[in-house]
Amino acid sequence: MRIRDLQIDDAAVVARLHVQTWHDTYQEMMPPEMLARMTIENMSTFWRQALASGHEWPQNFGAENEKGELLGWCSLGKPRTENKKGLELWAINIPKAHQKLGVGKMLLLEAMRRVRAAGENAMYLWVVDKNQNAIDFYLRFGAALTKEEKAERGVREIAMEWSDLECELEKIK
Repeated sequence: MRIRDLQIDDAAVVARLHVQTWHDTYQEMMPPEMLARMTIENMSTFWRQALASGHEWPQNFGAENEKGELLGWCSLGKPRTENKKGLELWAINIPKAHQKLGVGKMLLLEAMRRVRAAGENAMYLWVVDKNQNAIDFYLRFGAALTKEEKAERGVREIAMEWSDLECELEKIK
């Protein structure tokens, strides 16, 4: 497997992975109408626009196998929450069929490296409070649960953070 930046030509594949991951993961955690709007057509439009923007942030990258097939993707960006240190891990999406293969670890480590390369040493994310698999994954790689939470569109999320990525990267190696 290898990590590479996503390109506009990846929009349809990323949209498929995005929709599949959400339907695999959030069936019991999200309002049905929210999942109903998560279609490949809608997300293809979103990803074509996002990947064509040419902006430095967010950084979107994926993990692909030896055949060049994308298995999952990550989006890392500037904070969308006030008073947060470092950069925000906007998303890591990996469909169930590609989980437990090391894809998530590769994407997370790449995100940590990119945060450090940007001159930051902290990173945070918001995770759906009922997504225990994701919470456990991030805890395994040194994230800490915070007391912060938010609720939007009927979904409760909790904040997790890494305050010293340099140290965490040394531990994970």
